[in-house]
Amino acid sequence: MKVRFFLWDKKSKNPTALYALIRYDDNRVKVYTSESINPKYWNQKTNAVRSSAGFAEAPEFNQRLVNIRSTINRVFMAYKNSNEHQSPTAALLKPMVEAALKKDVSGVDFFSFFED
Repeated sequence: MKVRFFLWDKKSKNPTALYALIRYDDNRVKVYTSESINPKYWNQKTNAVRSSAGFAEAPEFNQRLVNIRSTINRVFMAYKNSNEHQSPTAALLKPMVEAALKKDVSGVDFFSFFED
């Protein structure tokens, strides 16, 4: 399985949505993340944000992409482990990944973060 990130509108002058393209077993699944980025900071070859003085949050943003990729891989492998090593169909994988990413983003609020 391979996960790559792409911009919704790479010619935009403003921040544009970022989506993950998941490829496996001749399947393609497109899942929008909750992230957006100005295309001038995006490096298509590395699938990451360029380090730039204009975008000081680049390391944190790139770590967020690593976390999203990890969540996608975790969902995929959990399905395979629970289903006799069968890969999910694209129709099954997409809602599972979307739910996991939504939980990943909204799973911790300000107060629960400090309770731990």
